[in-house]
Amino acid sequence: GNLRNQDKERQTSKDGRTYLALVERVERALQSYLLHHPEEEREDCNLIVSMYAVKVFEKISDGKKRRYVKLVAANGSEFIADSHQFPCKPWEICGRLFDVLTRVSRQGKERASEIVVSKKRVDEVFSTQVGYVDGIDESHNHVHIYNAQSQHFVAEKSTLSTQPSIQNISNGSFVLFCPIIANGDHFKSAAIIRILNKDEGRKAFGMYEAEITFVNHQEQFIRYAIPQDIRPTNEGTISKEGFASTAAISNEDKQKIAVGKHVWLLLFLKRGKEGTKRNHVAEIMTDR
Repeated sequence: GNLRNQDKERQTSKDGRTYLALVERVERALQSYLLHHPEEEREDCNLIVSMYAVKVFEKISDGKKRRYVKLVAANGSEFIADSHQFPCKPWEICGRLFDVLTRVSRQGKERASEIVVSKKRVDEVFSTQVGYVDGIDESHNHVHIYNAQSQHFVAEKSTLSTQPSIQNISNGSFVLFCPIIANGDHFKSAAIIRILNKDEGRKAFGMYEAEITFVNHQEQFIRYAIPQDIRPTNEGTISKEGFASTAAISNEDKQKIAVGKHVWLLLFLKRGKEGTKRNHVAEIMTDR
C-alpha cells in the first residue's frame, strides 16, 4: 500500500541490464517468507507447489558430475532441480515430499527457485490406490506394483527405510500407495503409504470368479473361464479364458482343484517378453 507508481516499474542500468521493480522484489520476499512459514495462510500464493522427489540421478554439467532430482506434482507437472537446492543430504531426498517455490526464468521456463521439506503427508497431496506387489528387484532397488487397472508402478526400495511399518514388504503384499506420474512420462512411480492385510487388500483390489475347465497336475497348470463381465482398463482387455500356474494356489487348496470347481482369481494384465500384455493370475483362491 505504501509503494508508488515508479516502484512498479523495472529499472534499466547503464549497461542495459533490466532489474526487477521494487513491487516484484517485495512480492518475491513475501513468497519466500510463506514458503518457510507453512503455518501462514498460503491460499493466495499459487507459486508454492508440493512435489514428490521421485529419484536422484547424476549428470555431467560443465565437465563436472552433478546430482539432480526429479520432482513431480499432483497435477503431473515436473521439475528437475539441483540437489544443492534441497535442505538435506542427497541420499535423504528420494521418496520425500517438498514444498517448492516456483519462478519463471528470463527464458520463460518455469523452474524451482527455493525448496523446503513439506509438513504435509504424501497422501494429503496425491490420491491413493490399492496395489499388489508382483516383484521386488533387489539388483535395481525396485518394488513392482500393479493396480486393478493393470497399470504398472515402480517404487524405490530405498525410500522404505524411513518408514518402519513397510520395511517388511514382500512379493504378494497388498499396499496403499500414491501414483506419481509426470505428464507425458510412460514411467509410473509409486509412493507406498502402508501395507494392507490380505483380506482388506483382496477386497479393495477386486477378484474375478472363474470356473476351472481343465487341470494338468503333472505340468502344474489349469485353464479357467470367467463368466462375469470384465472390468475395462486403459492398458488392454482382460481375456475371459486363460491358463494359470498352480503356483498361484496355496498348498492346502491344491487338493481342492478340479474341473468344474469355482475359484476366485486375482488377475491383471502383465507385459510379456514379446511386449504384449496378457492375463496374469497372481493368486487363486478356492474360498473367500
